[in-house]
Amino acid sequence: MIEFALIVVAALGVLVVAAVAVGGAWGRIRREGVARLYDLDEAVDFVAERLPPEVAARVSYEEVRAVLSAHLDLLEREGLARPVGSDAADTPPTPEALTDEEVGGWVIGRLAEGGIQIDDEDVWTILEVEGEYLATIGAVSRPEDLG
Repeated sequence: MIEFALIVVAALGVLVVAAVAVGGAWGRIRREGVARLYDLDEAVDFVAERLPPEVAARVSYEEVRAVLSAHLDLLEREGLARPVGSDAADTPPTPEALTDEEVGGWVIGRLAEGGIQIDDEDVWTILEVEGEYLATIGAVSRPEDLG
């Protein structure tokens, strides 16, 4: 009988510790939010599904991936993104502000270097929809959120 009581007390203790741990983690997540990582496959699907029909008719998933990959390369180069698992987490980025024209020009140039021919306007549209993806995962703020 004493053994049974000890087992019950131990089980209750474990449940209390688990409840406190889960409650603390849940509270932290509610306060800080969950960090989402940029997932290239997810981003390609997100962007491709939201492109205007006339753009979607002209560009392939591979071309959307190429635009997004080129943009990621630029973000990494500028210190605004880093690959998962990189040691760069210890050094905060010191990015220079880039204009939209510089970003678009760099991405279009990178695509041309790779032999990928996409209409400049389609590249701009892909980058614009990618902005929606970045806002959705919490990587950037929407203008209305800054209000």
